[in-house]
Amino acid sequence: MLNRSVEGDDYHDQINMIPLIDVMLVLLVVFLVTAPLMQTALALQLPQVQAPAVAASPLPRLLSIDASGTLRLDGDLVSLGALPARLAAPASDASLRIQADQAVAFARVAEVLSVAQAQGWAHIAVMTSPPPAPFASPTSEQ
Repeated sequence: MLNRSVEGDDYHDQINMIPLIDVMLVLLVVFLVTAPLMQTALALQLPQVQAPAVAASPLPRLLSIDASGTLRLDGDLVSLGALPARLAAPASDASLRIQADQAVAFARVAEVLSVAQAQGWAHIAVMTSPPPAPFASPTSEQ
């Protein structure tokens, strides 16, 4: 039996990452070279058909409620009493977006939502704004 001291040996208990990095860099270069070559289009002669035009989906309607509770439908002033007539008979894929000021009571928004649902609107979205990004001052890092 041979007695070898561990102190003189170069024993490494970590994985050597250099070959892995070399392989990844070679693969990256191969993909960068071949990616533009894979975007070739086929020259096809498509058949001519007589088909009706596809109907475009209608633009979403915008119902705004300002801080005083005033309603605007697509920018035009509208009263709550006239709102059912203005929202009547929506298309099956039509959507309504409700934009309410933060100061408006929820009861007013719920009232408008119930009118829209009673008129048959199935796609209703309530618009919100994202919270502001946190402010990072340069003095707070010191």
